[in-house]
Amino acid sequence: MVPYPSFMKPKTLSLISASVLALAANAAASTVFISEFHYDNAGSDVGEFVEIYVQNGTTLADVTVTLYNGSNGTNYNSETADQMTSGGTVTLGGVDFSIYAWTVAGIQNGSPDGIAIDVAGDVCEFISYEGGGGDFAATNGPASGLTSTNVGVSETSSTTIGSSIERIDNAWVVVADDSPGVANAGLTTNPLAVPEPSTAFLGGLALLGL
Repeated sequence: MVPYPSFMKPKTLSLISASVLALAANAAASTVFISEFHYDNAGSDVGEFVEIYVQNGTTLADVTVTLYNGSNGTNYNSETADQMTSGGTVTLGGVDFSIYAWTVAGIQNGSPDGIAIDVAGDVCEFISYEGGGGDFAATNGPASGLTSTNVGVSETSSTTIGSSIERIDNAWVVVADDSPGVANAGLTTNPLAVPEPSTAFLGGLALLGL
């Protein structure tokens, strides 16, 4: 048996492997994300939808959007990207994404409620809305055990028909003109992108073997 080099002890290898796997998992999570949605407006709710960005090459049948009821943390509807309406394409950070929109009636009106997106069961994002900026924990479905991140803005029963909550760089905003399937003008970077490992990080891994 060939011995490990002195700087690659089994414990060090385990730590490095765990770090590499974590980076790989984070990179996978950045392949899809939620970009826009609409759930409430003046009068009867119309035109409700969820829009997502999917990195080209991702198997669409593996990408699932799940709607969650914040009052008990349970999911109440879901759809895979291959059953959604295909829209435009956009390049973010040198990576090509295609845009898909799920038109679905009955998206719940908050206090709070949520939306999760996963790839083959690995949750990439779990957001919530309404509830005074609150979040909640999912109790079943793909996001079970996870706590949502509130987007911080809401639609109301007086919101103008045709509005939506849209993602821009580093924020969510209510816009007057919804655009399911169309690239968000204010979104120029992948919000879930994982930065490349820094020299300091790689050097720190090397020091573990000393």
